[in-house]
This record gives sequence, structure tokens and C-alpha cells, in this order.
Amino acid sequence: MELAASPYVVLLTLLLTCFVINQIFRVNKKLVLLQTAFLIFIFLFIFHQITIFTNPGLINSVNTFRGETNQTIFAPLGRVIENRYVYLSEHLLFNILRQFTPATYFTNQAQLLDFSFSPPIYLGFIIPFLFGLVKLVKSLAKNDVPKVIIVFLLILPSILSNNSPDLSRLIIVSPVIFFIISSGFYTFILNYKKRIFKIFLFLTLFLVVLQVSTTFVDIATREPVRLQNIKNNG
Repeated sequence: MELAASPYVVLLTLLLTCFVINQIFRVNKKLVLLQTAFLIFIFLFIFHQITIFTNPGLINSVNTFRGETNQTIFAPLGRVIENRYVYLSEHLLFNILRQFTPATYFTNQAQLLDFSFSPPIYLGFIIPFLFGLVKLVKSLAKNDVPKVIIVFLLILPSILSNNSPDLSRLIIVSPVIFFIISSGFYTFILNYKKRIFKIFLFLTLFLVVLQVSTTFVDIATREPVRLQNIKNNG
């Protein structure tokens, strides 16, 4: 399986181990940042997994755009706008933005292991996630900049992937997402006496149970057919 064979599972284990040790000994945030950056860049170097610019389709797209522009009166301007550096920069920016969209994590837009139709995280959890995210943003202070940088470092391997967003690499940012979801649930529990939070909690549980049930039904009824089709095509 792609995820099981991914070195980023090992990286996640190392990062969590470092986090626990740093919490026990109350290590300085800057040192934690350096540790995270060191581990991530070591993995990128060892496994040569900076593949974002290896897709020949990107260069072909630039050549196509350049050819179309050369047939117009804007040919000189096209040489400035439609070049590989501008296009690859735009592609890199697009990759960065895709790491922050909830659709990547809560829908099947980016499949994990190409397994069935299930999203990486069930859509029902997006409700506590949004509450937890708002709570987290409000609590951020100027001295929390290292935390923001660490999160960016965690998504960097996926940004640099040719298949971005790459869920097998984004596995290392999953503890952050789960922490935010847990924070949202904690808000629901603290405000459980308020009717609106009861509704949010019930809706979350209903959606999650519904999606879990649907997943099991899909596995039992449709997964064998898909597996057989894969074998036949292989």
C-alpha cells in the first residue's frame, strides 16, 4: 500500500517523538522549529522527493501558450508573461493554496490510496474543525510565529510533489488537523447547554455515522467489483 510504504509515516513517528520529548523538557520553540526543518529537509534530500518541476506537461503547457501568443500582436508581451519561470511560479503558488483548502482533507477530491470514494477525513468533522480553527487563529500571538512556520514546513513535502496535494506526504500534518478538530469538539462540550452547540454536535455525529455506514456498505458491495476490474485491466 502506498501509505504504508511511504517514508513519511516514519517521519511522522520521528516528529511525534521529538514533540513528546520537547514537551517533557520544555525545549525552546526555536529549537523545535530547527528540529522540524532538519528532519523534513533530510527526508526530502534522502528520498529525492522534490518532484514538482519534473512533470513535462508543465513545460509543454508553457510552449503551447507561447505558440498561441506568437500568433497574435501580443507576441513580445507573451515572451515576458508566458515563460517557464512565471508559469512554474504560478504552479507553485497554486500548489500552496491547495494545501489549505478544506476540500483536500474533507472530500474525495484527493483520494488516499485511491481507495473507494471515501475522503481522508469524513466531511462531518469539518464542523468542529472550523470552530477549532477560528479558536486557534484568535489565540495566536506574535510569539506563535514559530508554530505557523512549523505548519508550513509540514505541508512543504506535499507542495513540492508532482502529485500535489499528496496525501501520503500530508500524513505528517494530520496531528495538527486532529488537534484542531478536538479543540472544536471541546468547544461543543463546554457550551453543550446552548441549543446551537447541541445542534452542531448532533449534526456532526449524524454525518460521521452516516458516512461510516456508507463506507462499509460500499466496501461490502462495490469494492470487490472494483478490485476485480483492476485485476482484469492489469
